[in-house]
Formats: sequence, C-alpha cells, structure tokens
Amino acid sequence: MTNKLFSSKKASELWAADTFLWWIVFTIAVGFAAVGFSIFASQFGSGQAQIKENLESYYMMQRFTKSPDCFAYNPGGIIVPNTIDAEKFTDSRLQTCYDSESAKMPAFRLTLTSDKSVVTMTKNWNGQRQSEVTLIPINVQVYSQGKISSGELKIEIQNLQ
Repeated sequence: MTNKLFSSKKASELWAADTFLWWIVFTIAVGFAAVGFSIFASQFGSGQAQIKENLESYYMMQRFTKSPDCFAYNPGGIIVPNTIDAEKFTDSRLQTCYDSESAKMPAFRLTLTSDKSVVTMTKNWNGQRQSEVTLIPINVQVYSQGKISSGELKIEIQNLQ
C-alpha cells in the first residue's frame, strides 16, 4: 500500500512554499556574513596600504641600519639585516653617511644601547630644542669586538618638513 501524500503531484508541486521561509533566513544570513567579511577585509587591508607620515624621513632612517656607508655590519660585502657595527657608530661616520648641511634637512639623534649607550647626532641637531618625533626603539643586533649582542636603536628627529 502506498501513501497517497507522497505519490500525489499536488504535494510535490508545493515544495517551494514549504521551504520559502528557510530560503529567506538563509539569504539574510549570507547577507550578514558578506557585510561582516567586507568590514573585516577593509579594516585589515587598509593598514597594509597606509602611507607613513614624513615618508622622506622614514627612508632616510632606513639608511642608518641598511647602508654599508652608514652603520650596517657588512662582513665580506654582505649586509647583515638589522645589525649595526658598533665601531662605525660615530659622529664622523654619520656625517659622511647623511649630508645634513642644508637647514631644510631633518636633524637626527641616534642612541644605540647595548653593553653601553652611545649617542651620535647630525650637525644640524639643535641641542637647545626638544625632538619633534621620537620613534619607538628598534631592536637591532650590535656587532662589537667580534661578538654579536642584542641592542636597541632610538631615533629622534627635528626639523620635519
């Protein structure tokens, strides 16, 4: 004996009406998920494309730790990333690495802290004024007397344009 409800054409034609409420709830849930994903993606993605303030000063600061003409440790001509040669960390080396003759150029004061604290500054640094920007100290490695130790480089800036 077969059940007339399941074999009836009338019952099979009403399947859309039976599931209509489910499709409405499903569409609303997918809509909320899409909006949530869009908000998350915009929050996460916008930080990656953020342009730093004082971009020129930022690239000048990169020179201090990544250029062999400045303080970067480079045995055999290969630069070791984020490693500073303590013997190079002098005022005279900073003057050859960064030409600060123009008053328009930003002035820098760098403090390298490892076993001891060493301060160097550009010629146009004004000791009578406070720094306009003090960056968060950068964790670096310091090469000194054949050994590498952990250190910190603090960069202060004056005369920002």
